Amino acid sequence: MGYLSLTDADRAEMLAAIGVSSVDELFEQVPPGVRFDRGYAQDLPYADESFDHVHKVARALLAPVIYAEDTDAIGTGALNPVAARIMADEILSTVDRRFGIKPFVTSVRMDYESWSFLTRKHFAL
Repeated sequence: MGYLSLTDADRAEMLAAIGVSSVDELFEQVPPGVRFDRGYAQDLPYADESFDHVHKVARALLAPVIYAEDTDAIGTGALNPVAARIMADEILSTVDRRFGIKPFVTSVRMDYESWSFLTRKHFAL
C-alpha cells in the first residue's frame, strides 16, 4: 500500500464501517448545493497554478485543510473520519501529480465544535 493511499480493500472496509456499499451511496447524503456537478475529484481538470479543485473537494467533503507548511506538511480534518481520509488522499495525489513529491499529510477526526467553526470559516457556511 502506498503512502496514505487507499486500496480497494481499505475503501470497502471504511464504507462498510459507516454502513454504505459505495462511494456514490456515501455522497447521496451530501446536499445537492455543495456537490460537484462534474463528478468526483479524480475527474476534475487540474489548473496549472491553483489548488481551487482541492478547495472544492474539501467543501464537498466538509473537510477543511487545517494547516499547510508549503507542500511538505499538510493537515486536514473532518467530523467524518472517512471524509478526512479521502481528503488526505486527494491532497497527497494532487501534490504528487503537480510537484512529484509526497508530502507528509495528516488527517484527523475533529470534535463537533472545532469542525463547525472551521467549516463556517473556510467555506462561509
